[in-house]
Amino acid sequence: MGTRLSEQRVADPRTDRQVGWLIALGSMVGAFAQAAPLSFVQAGLFEPWWQVASWMCIGLFVVIAVGGRVLPMRVLRVLWVLIPTCVFSLQLLSFLAYTGPEEGVVPWVWMIEPGSVTLLVLLFRPLVAVALTVFSGVTVALSAWIFTGAVPEVIAAATPIHVSNIGFVVIFIGIRGRMTQLRRLEEDARLAAERQARQEAETERNAELQRLVHDEVLSVLAAAALFRGAAPRELQDEAAHALLVLRDSVDSDGDADPGAVIAAAEAAEEIRLRAARFSSVELRIDDRGGSLPADVVQEVSAAASEAIRNARRHSGAERVVVDALFSHDRISVVVRDDGAGFDLATVPAERLGVRDSIIRRIEEVGGSVRIVSAPGAGTEVSLTWTR
Repeated sequence: MGTRLSEQRVADPRTDRQVGWLIALGSMVGAFAQAAPLSFVQAGLFEPWWQVASWMCIGLFVVIAVGGRVLPMRVLRVLWVLIPTCVFSLQLLSFLAYTGPEEGVVPWVWMIEPGSVTLLVLLFRPLVAVALTVFSGVTVALSAWIFTGAVPEVIAAATPIHVSNIGFVVIFIGIRGRMTQLRRLEEDARLAAERQARQEAETERNAELQRLVHDEVLSVLAAAALFRGAAPRELQDEAAHALLVLRDSVDSDGDADPGAVIAAAEAAEEIRLRAARFSSVELRIDDRGGSLPADVVQEVSAAASEAIRNARRHSGAERVVVDALFSHDRISVVVRDDGAGFDLATVPAERLGVRDSIIRRIEEVGGSVRIVSAPGAGTEVSLTWTR
């Protein structure tokens, strides 16, 4: 036991806790199936102090078996050191405490040696643990030679068997190494999943900012470029709203509750406020009550706003009609105009207004979009979400 613990190979604490607990459970089988019965048979052959100390070692195994999954690691490490030290010492002192016949007996504490040497796996490097196991196997023979001057035949015969406890040590070295490897793989997988989640969140955030810039900033700038002199009141209102949205986006920490809900009446008001930003829009709302996911309402409202903006600015429509329905399990918003219409298949991929700000936005919250349009026939954009 003279090798410093600083030379031990440190594994994951959770792995060592579990391995130590398994060793203690296995040791309990040997302790109560072999050692305990033999201790009563040999009750008059060893000094009382040696008997009490040997039972204390069994008690320490019981402590680990019962509390090994909840005790603090510092307590467990003390027990892992204390048990092998105690067992080694009692084996070395066994023939000092022996009071029986000269032919000798196998000290019953030797029966709990497999568990004690296996704990060395948690304390030392493999080679050191194996060397200490060999030493433990010869301690009883060494005790007999030191204190009686001879090694009884029964001890000489049992010594190779106890040296073979190396097999238990090697098995648990493999178990500990495999469990440590699995723990590391689990940790690597967890970190990879966290990185992927962060990347996906960042991608979604960038996409949302891209849509925001298109919907609120570029659209205002494009409209402003068409005017000379003072901008109309409607354009000024949209510019003020764009600044407000940008400020809110910068101030937002991105931690909004994805499970938040709002009343259907609030959802209707959201559509009403967005439509009010545009002149000459006929709005018809069917509010059937209930509550709806706040994030879905936000995305549907934003997509509807983009559809209205496209109708007012690009189609040359004289009339834009918005029909909105809100109930506890459904949202439906239909934007119709009598403008020039267009062919959706001819919209370039880099144009975000329809593909990203409307279609992708609704599909990401589990909804669907239907666009009916043809040159000279106006446009109808239907946004639908069903719980």
